[in-house]
Amino acid sequence: MDIEERPSWGYALVLGLQHLLAMFGATVLIPSLMGFDVSTTLFFSGVGTLLFYGLVGGRVPAYLGASAAFLSCVNTATAYKPAFFGQLNPNVRIAQGGIFVVGIVYAVVGAIVHFVGSAFLQVLMPPLVSGSVVMAIGLNLAGIGVSNANANVDAPWQTCVAILVIGAFAAFGPGFSKQIPILFGLVLAYVIAVIAGSRNGRPLDYTFLNEAAWIAAPKFTAPVFDGSATATILPAVIVLLAENMGHVATIGSITNRDLNGYLGRAFLGDALATMISSVGGGAGVTTYAENIGTMAVTRVYSSLIFIFAAVFAIILSFIPKFTALINTIPPGIWGGVEIILFGLISITGARIWAQNKVDLGEPKNLFIAAVVVILGAGMPSLPGGVVKLSSTFQLDGIGLSAIVALVLNLAVFVIPDAIKSLVEKRKQS
Repeated sequence: MDIEERPSWGYALVLGLQHLLAMFGATVLIPSLMGFDVSTTLFFSGVGTLLFYGLVGGRVPAYLGASAAFLSCVNTATAYKPAFFGQLNPNVRIAQGGIFVVGIVYAVVGAIVHFVGSAFLQVLMPPLVSGSVVMAIGLNLAGIGVSNANANVDAPWQTCVAILVIGAFAAFGPGFSKQIPILFGLVLAYVIAVIAGSRNGRPLDYTFLNEAAWIAAPKFTAPVFDGSATATILPAVIVLLAENMGHVATIGSITNRDLNGYLGRAFLGDALATMISSVGGGAGVTTYAENIGTMAVTRVYSSLIFIFAAVFAIILSFIPKFTALINTIPPGIWGGVEIILFGLISITGARIWAQNKVDLGEPKNLFIAAVVVILGAGMPSLPGGVVKLSSTFQLDGIGLSAIVALVLNLAVFVIPDAIKSLVEKRKQS
């Protein structure tokens, strides 16, 4: 079914639920890791998806969920160190301000791409740079999963169970379960933890679940703008650009469409959705690879089904019992999910290199990749996981990696190539 085709209402309803499930695991996990309210982020992921649909005229089928690009920089900027999984971030409003500024910069780039084209981005952010930064993100976040895997006496075995069942669904799962193994694996691991807790005398804590209301509006909060926090969060825009360039290209590939003409509008849609989310208390958003994978499997590309998925997400955001249920999942299970998720992010960086035939045998390429990846991986070992460049300006591992990647690419490739081209032109004249 092509992008412009419209399925029946019943079929669209089922496919919308399927895409809701596809994005569900990451859209719950990522805001929880930053201390954002899950219901609020769900609400704005739905609103953002509807906005994105309108800006691209329904020509780029995609769902917008919480972006992992903000994880490390938000936690660093807000000094967020939760006592338990899902604890709300007391400095979340500062994070909102930083994310809003990211959205502004992102929107400006999107407008430039729409009117000028994306050739300059290919020069500034070739696959070598984007792949290195993506790999650095996964390695930078790895410690979060390892810490949760050792959070309490039950955490190690819960982590092992989560990894095994998620891996089993990914490798051997029937039908649709193979496309969203994290969600199905999370549910099965949770059931096992509930049964084990009832047997070993350490049951799960259902206090928040019992006290939560069934129906209530999401919690909206206004942003606060802090210069230091914004500077720490701002480099996330580099990741968002690289991520969405890849996603739009992938969507074009599976639908046999040239969507380059919609890249600027896709950037603008994602940027405005991120700004609106940050104004109300939600996390920054991005197009989701999980939903792109679902389209590839089902071969149903109708953009209408994402309207249904967005509406379902908005409805779900008004059910606090759901958020409370998420908070009963033990940290050991989340540790297993995080180890897999952050590992997949790292490997995605390598996949970007492979798909674009980046020659890592070339010393220049190897040099840039090595420096960027190790900076991202090593920064968490520093106090606070940041390097302070002044009394008000600091960078976390992801931000530093992204900036260093751009600078090295300019110094090693762009500027020398420009000088060489200029010299050759003068010789010819």
